[in-house]
Amino acid sequence: MKNVKHEKFINNENELHKAKNEFIKAFNFLVGILVMAGLSRKTALTLSLTPLTGGRASTKNTSNTFKLNYPNLLEALEHLENTWEDYLQALRKQITGPVIVGVSRILCEL
Repeated sequence: MKNVKHEKFINNENELHKAKNEFIKAFNFLVGILVMAGLSRKTALTLSLTPLTGGRASTKNTSNTFKLNYPNLLEALEHLENTWEDYLQALRKQITGPVIVGVSRILCEL
């Protein structure tokens, strides 16, 4: 007889692992794009965290300030946001009870 709870947990765990890896790839890809565009690693990391903290309105200003291709930057940020949402969705399946996931705005002001 199969242990359905254990099997469901394993499936959720695999989904979580996959979602986490996709998010990490998207984050590193965005940081890489920004570094190759001439930004310092610190600035690239800060800009990559922007969509995770709700700072979407400044994307156009950021692209102008750092002379980045706005459509490409927007596409990369959207991909990062989507993988972040997928990761959070996978986390929700693993966790029972209330949890708050927060990213400090202080990180973006470094």
